[in-house]
Amino acid sequence: MRVSEKGDAVTYSYKGPVEEEAQKCARELAKLEQELPILEAIFSKANKEFNKAKKRRLNLIGFLNLVEEKYEIKVR
Repeated sequence: MRVSEKGDAVTYSYKGPVEEEAQKCARELAKLEQELPILEAIFSKANKEFNKAKKRRLNLIGFLNLVEEKYEIKVR
């Protein structure tokens, strides 16, 4: 089954008997429903690590700027 979205309109298209396509979609949905909690956990952990690294980077830059300014030591 394919989905085409144009503005607010959604169009579904498929080939073959509708019963077979519906069965394939139901299997795909069941698989996605099992995978989504795992993917959400992975995304959440990665997002936390990313934010932590960004904050650490800003802190390191701030410290190095302070050292260069106050102690006149060229670090970078």
